[in-house]
This record gives sequence, structure tokens and C-alpha cells, in this order.
Amino acid sequence: MLLAVMQAWAQSDTVSADVNRSTEERLSERATLVARHYGQITANRYFQYGTSLSTVSAGWKYRYEKNAIAVWRGNRASTGLFSADSYLRFGGKSAAFIGAEYENGILDNVNWNSTADYELLYPYVLISPATGKVHHERYSFSGGCASRFGRWVSGISGSYRALHEFQRIDPRPRSKVNDLKIEASLSRMIGRNYALGAAADIRIYKQTMDVSYFNEAGAFTPQYHYIGLGQTFGRFDGTTYTETRHKGFGYGFRMSLVPTGSNGFLAAFDYSRLKMNRQLHEINEAPITVLWTDRCEANLAYIAESNAWDYTLSLCGNYERRQGEEAVVDNGLMGEFKILDRHTMYDRHRYCATLNAVAEWHHDHHCITIASEAQVEAEKEQYRDPVSVISHTSLNAGIHAGYRRLSGLWLFSATVSGDYHTCPANRFSISSSVMQELSDLLSYTRLRIMDDCFVLQPRLSVQRRLQQAGAIFISLLYRQLFHSYGVSLAAEISLGYRF
Repeated sequence: MLLAVMQAWAQSDTVSADVNRSTEERLSERATLVARHYGQITANRYFQYGTSLSTVSAGWKYRYEKNAIAVWRGNRASTGLFSADSYLRFGGKSAAFIGAEYENGILDNVNWNSTADYELLYPYVLISPATGKVHHERYSFSGGCASRFGRWVSGISGSYRALHEFQRIDPRPRSKVNDLKIEASLSRMIGRNYALGAAADIRIYKQTMDVSYFNEAGAFTPQYHYIGLGQTFGRFDGTTYTETRHKGFGYGFRMSLVPTGSNGFLAAFDYSRLKMNRQLHEINEAPITVLWTDRCEANLAYIAESNAWDYTLSLCGNYERRQGEEAVVDNGLMGEFKILDRHTMYDRHRYCATLNAVAEWHHDHHCITIASEAQVEAEKEQYRDPVSVISHTSLNAGIHAGYRRLSGLWLFSATVSGDYHTCPANRFSISSSVMQELSDLLSYTRLRIMDDCFVLQPRLSVQRRLQQAGAIFISLLYRQLFHSYGVSLAAEISLGYRF
């Protein structure tokens, strides 16, 4: 049904061009970098592209690590996926966009994780020493539109994600996630070359999860309510309190300046806050922990186009703070489980600065791209009592080279990138009260972060136009990590149709 809607839109009064040229406009390293700036505010997406393009594709992703980089993600993943997205220009009046994705796969050898969305909810997750195979299914939908009224552009968009993860061998965690986000935005054209936009959004999140045991042997595997840096909420650990609810509400504000043409400065500021309650069903949904996540991001970029050369220079800085509160819950003798007090026990600060530079040289139907990236990241994680501290500073540098050729019915694109990661500074101080298994887990995670790593990633894409407004394509990606922990690789293949 979604494909039928997209085809109907594409055949309506939209601004179309040769499908290969529209694809090339979106394919380069430079276009990907710039798209992030326009995509921050729905109203500014009106200025993002001059033509319409829709894509329907199916693909497969595979990941294998001899020793898992992050044990909570497992060391092997095999996933099939389907996606459809469309960006449509309706003359000078409006632009609309719609997208949908379905993903189904398996994460193998997952350890110390019984919760979906581990990175989002960390440290307040349910964990277990059991190693299992997680079945993963995800649906996501997004859509929006931006309409112009004189010098003003209004925009509205929304996205929804549904996630289901479960295991079929004891212990059997099962998680169901619903994640909704809605944004409203307004942008005004300033002079002839720029548009200044502002947006506000709200986010509603819910995850319900439980752990089942179908045989007595599995019932001896405990579940731990993790609270950070090796500590657990000991009162509720075990196999009794395993029905957990994560309920979140968030909001965000953004401002963004973008050029209405192909040259100029881009600047943006983004702030968001998310409050996440973790509730136990067995004690009348009492919220035993509350996680506050605050994020700030600032971007500044410059883009320039000429007859033969295109340039982009971008600087991005972001900061995230996670602060966790633990509840003091009464003994529940009256069946109420009142919250007597709360204490802030967990804190994490993360800083990141990234510099990107992209240059593209065009000649006839050929294009050569050179891009570089440098990044510095610092993180400090602390638990207050008993005191534990983990911190590190990492450096990342990469260079990317690409070649594209548009020749008649064919569009060919090839890129190769190399990235190097090192961690020159770290601190590791864990309380002696941490159980040995969790202390070993923290030590292993620290060693993986400290390990120097080189990543090599080639990508190839070939597209053939079938008619003026339609083309088929195949895209291949391979990634390998070179480090001291054995083989780590990933591969992706995608087949699709663009129109």
C-alpha cells in the first residue's frame, strides 16, 4: 500500500528530473553531510533538494566479531530489512517526505542484557549472566511536509518506532517498545540566500518487558536491576521482580540557519531532555529509578559550489549528561510500596567535537571526492556511593575517497574509507564491593575502548535507468576492523528501485 501511495505521489504535480541525476545529487559524501543540517528542522527540508526521488529497497546485514566489542549486542547479527522513502517537491509550494522500514533478524551470544534499547536506557537496564540468542523485529514509520507561504515555511512531522525482542531459551526476556515523536517547526527566509528555522518536539516512550522460565533449571539464572558501574538494586535482584516498565517523556528545541541555494553558511543549535522512569509491576508500578538525559549540539558549516569544485567544511560539538536517581521504597506491608525518598547516585558526562572537510572535483560525467574527519571524545562515568569512576579520552581520524560516473543509462559509485581509533587517556577505579562477574565485565569493556583500532570500509553502488523516471540499483558494503581481539567484520547488500 505504501508503494502505491508513493507511486501516486510521484505521478502527481511533482518536480521530477532524470532519476540518475537526482540520485547523484544525494549520493556523495558532501550531500550526506549537508543533509544532516537540513534534516534537523522539518520546515528547512523544503530547501533541501530541488527534485523528487523515491526509493524502495530490500537488503541484508551481517556482523561478526570473534570477541564481542559490546557484549550486550552479541558477537554476531544477521538481519533482513525492507525500506521505502520518498522526498517530493510540489513546485514552489511545498515538499513532503515519507518513510517506512521493517527489520527482522537475530543477535547471537548476547550477554549481560535482558532489555531492548540498551544504549537509550543505560544504566537502568535488566541484565543477566546468561548468554542467549535474541530475536529482533522492528517497524518504523516517518512522514512530514513543509509548505511555503510567502517568505514563511511551516513544517510538521512525526515518527513512530515499534520494537519486539525476545529469547526462546530460559531465561526468556521479552521486550516490546513503542516510541513516538512529533515535531512542529517554522522557518523564515532572510534576504535572498538564507532561511532561519525553529522547531519544538515531544517524545513519548514506553517499554514493557518480563522474563519467563519454562523449566526449573532456567529458574536458577538471576536477573539484576543494574544501576551503574557494577552496582545493582539488590533488593529486587533474582527471579521474582522481572516485570519492568520503562516510561519516558521528552521534549526538544532547535534553531537552524541554512542557505536556500547551494552556497553559504549553515548553523544550528539543538537541545533535548528525556525523563525515563523504571517501574516494577510487582510492586504496584513503583518507579525505582529515574534517568534524566540532557543533550546539546551545535553545528557550523560552510558549503561552496563552482563549475569544477565543491567544498564543505563542518564543525560539530555535542554534550550529553545522564543523571540517575534511585528511590527509597518502603517495605510494602500495606501493599502500597510508597516512595520515601530519592537520591542522585549516577552521573555521566560525554563531550565530542568533530571536524569534517569534503572536496569534490567534477569533470564531464566524472566526480572525485576526498573527505577527512577528525574527532575527539571524552567521557566520565561516576557512581557516588560506593565511589566508582571510569573515564577516557579517545581520538578518531579518517580519510575517505570516492569516485562517481554518470554515463548514459548507468550511474556508478565507489568509495573507500579508512578510520583510526586510539584512546590515549583513561581512568578506572571500581569499588571493591562490585561482584566479580560485573567487575570482569567492566574491565573487558574498558580494554576494548582502549584498544587501538583501524577500520577499512569499501562501498560499491551501481544503478541502471530503465526509463526517464525509474532505475534499479544494487549497493554493497564491507567493513573490517583490525585490532588485537581477532576478526571483526560487517557486510551489507541492498537491491532496490528508484523513481
